[in-house]
Amino acid sequence: MTNTNFEYIEINSNLSMWINHFSDEIQNYYPVSFSETSYGEIPDIIPPFKQIQDQLWSKYHVHYQIFNSTMILNLEQIRWALYHSNKTFSTNANISNNEGVEFLLYLSQERQIKLAFEKVGVSAPAKFSDIISLGEILFGDPIQLPKAVEMLQNIHKKTKFSAIPYIPETKWGSFVQHFDIPVNQILTTLKSYNCTNEILHANDLPIGFTQIQQHITKPELEKAIIDIYNHGLISLYLTNMKGLALSQT
Repeated sequence: MTNTNFEYIEINSNLSMWINHFSDEIQNYYPVSFSETSYGEIPDIIPPFKQIQDQLWSKYHVHYQIFNSTMILNLEQIRWALYHSNKTFSTNANISNNEGVEFLLYLSQERQIKLAFEKVGVSAPAKFSDIISLGEILFGDPIQLPKAVEMLQNIHKKTKFSAIPYIPETKWGSFVQHFDIPVNQILTTLKSYNCTNEILHANDLPIGFTQIQQHITKPELEKAIIDIYNHGLISLYLTNMKGLALSQT
C-alpha cells in the first residue's frame, strides 16, 4: 500500500518517480535501524541518508535523493530536472556517476557538484529537536517504485509525509532570482504565447517582476517561468554534450 501524499509521475516507459515532503525533527528522519549511539553530539544528515539510499537501492534498484524543497515552483520543475538528468546517462554526458547527484545538478542548473549542493542540497539543523524540512524523490523502474515507497514509509522512525509545499505566488520573485531568470526573458517568452497584455509592449518603461505579476495571469506567468527554467536545463545538457565531444577528440 502506497502513501497518497506521494506524487507520481511517469517520465517514460522505463522511468517513474515519486516525490514527498518530509518535515519533522531530524532525529525522526534517522532510520529505525540506525543506532542511537551513532547519532553523535551534532546532527548529521549524511549517515542516515546514505543508509536509506543503500537500502532502497540494494533491495529494489530504485534511486533515492533528498533536496531543498523551498525552491520548487511546481511538479513540472522536478519532472524536467529528472528527465534531463536521466537522459545524460543514455548519452554518456553525465557529470556524476551517481544518478541522484546528477538529478541535483540538473535541479540546480549547475555543472559543479559543490554549487549544486549549495543551491538545492539539504543541511542538517543544529539540534536533534530542530525541524528539518526536505524533499524526497524516489525514481526508477515503475514496477518497483510502489514497493520502494512502502519501504521508505517503514524506514523512518516516525512518518510525517506530505505534498511538496510549492512556492506561493507571492514568493515567485525569489525563485526567479535564485535561478537567475532575467525579466526580459520572461517578457519575451510571454510575447511568444501571443499574450496581448499592454505591459509587454511598454518599451519606454522599466519593468520589474512585481509589475509583471500585477498584469499577467498566474497560469501564463507560471508557464513562462517553467519554460525558461527548462530551457536552462536544455542548455546545461548541450553544454555537457559539447564537453563530452571535446573529450573524445
